[in-house]
Amino acid sequence: MKRTSAYILILCALSWFGASGLMLAQSSSGEGTAGAKFLSIAVGSRAVAMGDAFVAVANDASSLYWNPAGASFLQNNALILNHINWFADIKHDYVGSTFSIGDGTTIGASFTFMTMPDQEITTVQQPEGTGLTYGASSFAFGLTFARRLTEDFALGVTGKYVREQIWEAAASNIGFDLGALYDIGYQDLTIGLSILNLGANMRFGGRSLEGQFERDDWPLSKEPLNYTLNTNDYALPLRMSLGLSKKIGFSPESNALLAISVNNNNDLGETYSGGVEYAFRSFALRGGYRSGYNDVGDGAGFSAGAGYQFHLNSRSKMILDYAYHHYGILDSINRFTLQFTF
Repeated sequence: MKRTSAYILILCALSWFGASGLMLAQSSSGEGTAGAKFLSIAVGSRAVAMGDAFVAVANDASSLYWNPAGASFLQNNALILNHINWFADIKHDYVGSTFSIGDGTTIGASFTFMTMPDQEITTVQQPEGTGLTYGASSFAFGLTFARRLTEDFALGVTGKYVREQIWEAAASNIGFDLGALYDIGYQDLTIGLSILNLGANMRFGGRSLEGQFERDDWPLSKEPLNYTLNTNDYALPLRMSLGLSKKIGFSPESNALLAISVNNNNDLGETYSGGVEYAFRSFALRGGYRSGYNDVGDGAGFSAGAGYQFHLNSRSKMILDYAYHHYGILDSINRFTLQFTF
């Protein structure tokens, strides 16, 4: 069975390298072209503190975001609540839950929601404002299925509905996340693969792109002319990641976790992540680093964080995680994540 798992993983890796090579060749002309970027906002303070190098870790409820295959290795049901005060008063929230249904199979559901304060509407005729406001929001709802094919190899898939809205214009689409996770059975090494936000392009449409053109000076007809503005379509923020993690045990009460990953993004090119976690009993310290980003506000550089587990009973626990991530000229983001296992 281990040989079969290795063959499957090699096939997945070859597919990953082929697709990522194509993405890399196209990335120079695709930078900044993806939309639905709220899907790229990382989930889970633990993963963020470790530099986003989580595709080969994925051993908590945030696996729903990073690598759906990891959900199948969770021994208990889990719930994750993640809130971020993003830039410019934007709020980002993520709720996800996993449920083990036996036989190495786990199902999950997740909801991502991003909002911003209402903005005043201005026009050429009323540059100081019309007295009306408009809002913008984005959300995604996902359903996950993950299954261990062997004791050490798992595959997972998430299907999700994605929608963005600005005033009375909206765009929606269906996307998919694919993942594989393999404990190779040597030196506590684990390999992870993921393809996130795979789907067709999106395009905005709606009432706020429609209007009437007054033609009082038109000699043939003074009837208003109806028009509809056409918008360009845009891709989902496709991301392909390949990672490796290693656990180092120091004693029954303390251990370390090392993780690295290489990521191909259709709008950023190739980026790299690395992270470390040291855990002693119920407390953990973490640090990470990201590189390969072109702009200082894209998230390159160091991150750090900590976490603590509160044991509620013999089966359940509550986990509080914190992460600090500096975004250069965009300042820093503090993240808090609450998880429950039951």
